[in-house]
Amino acid sequence: MLIILFMSNYVRNPNFISSIGWIFGRMWGLFAPAKFPSCVLSRLLLYVCAAPLLALPVVSPAADLPAAPGQSHSCNLQFGFSPNRGGMDLVIALIDAVGHGQTIEIEAYEFTSRRMARALHAALARGAKVRIAVDARENVGKSYSVAYQFVGVPGAEVRYEDHWPIFHEKVTLVRALNAVEEGSMNYTDAGDTRNRENANLLTACPSAVQAYGADFDDVWSQGTPLQ
Repeated sequence: MLIILFMSNYVRNPNFISSIGWIFGRMWGLFAPAKFPSCVLSRLLLYVCAAPLLALPVVSPAADLPAAPGQSHSCNLQFGFSPNRGGMDLVIALIDAVGHGQTIEIEAYEFTSRRMARALHAALARGAKVRIAVDARENVGKSYSVAYQFVGVPGAEVRYEDHWPIFHEKVTLVRALNAVEEGSMNYTDAGDTRNRENANLLTACPSAVQAYGADFDDVWSQGTPLQ
């Protein structure tokens, strides 16, 4: 049944029909008597076989996906890209919105962005708290990792993750604001200004914050303090 549903979306496509018709034609030309026009027969065979499928409704795999229990799709979404097309701006805007007593939680593979470091230091000065989880291989012992700027700083905690081959998360989470930023963009100067990346900011989105919060808690519980 799944195969039929999959195929029903394609037999309506003229390019698909032409391609299959060409294949039938080539096969007929190799094995059939010359008096039968291959192009006519190939189309006839195709439509006879495809007729039951053409009667089926088109099914889109992503259409009308229901929300999981307790979740909602009514989130505000903002999209940014790089290089220099608003990706890092979304991250900085989220950090800048954090106030006294609120916590910024970051998961990072590479962490060398000087813009993010400045914004996080400013947030700490406002009385915010910062928790940073970074990939061990890309940060531990690497003087260029800005994670070391926050080791021993009041209000900041840093842990490294070495339980996986690669800790490839790129997430900035602020539970108090019901907001989370995630995407392909590494938190690096190259990710901001040179690489082709994307960043997505979800606000007023408690379901996403709950999911990412649970993921962060799991990561944090397994992390080792960076020294």
